[in-house]
Amino acid sequence: MNYVRVGIFACIFMLISMSGPAIASEDFDAGSRRFSFVVGSGSALSDNYTVLGIGAGFYPVDGLELGAEVNLWLGGDYDIYEISPSMTYIFTQLDAIQPYVGVLYRETFVETYDNLSAIGARAGVVLDSANGFNFRVGATIVSYQECASSWKKHCTEVTPEVSVGVTF
Repeated sequence: MNYVRVGIFACIFMLISMSGPAIASEDFDAGSRRFSFVVGSGSALSDNYTVLGIGAGFYPVDGLELGAEVNLWLGGDYDIYEISPSMTYIFTQLDAIQPYVGVLYRETFVETYDNLSAIGARAGVVLDSANGFNFRVGATIVSYQECASSWKKHCTEVTPEVSVGVTF
């Protein structure tokens, strides 16, 4: 495991979460921040895992989020760690349903295996954000680099995204 990379991404994560002006007037306005928590399950390396994670984002301009997520896959024979910086644009011109699109990079660390990187995209909708809470539904597609010689069974994965977020 390359702990230097994990440390670098952790520092980026902290900078994103602390940067910018104090408070914006709307959920996705310039200066807003997002924090999220992940609880889920997944399967890899012939094992089932519990996935725990945290995320943070900052809006430097209206609708554009610079974010990062860290996920830990626990409970299998190998611990898996994922770090994903991302950029997402939310079309704030609409009221009740706001589409979003984004790009991401993912670095995956697995004990005793080589690290695996991926690039991807996401799309979906944010449903009626109110009082700082919002509900997102969408999908992510990622393409793993140098996958054929790795532990990954599939080089491209499409996964659903369902989340509740808090912005302030």
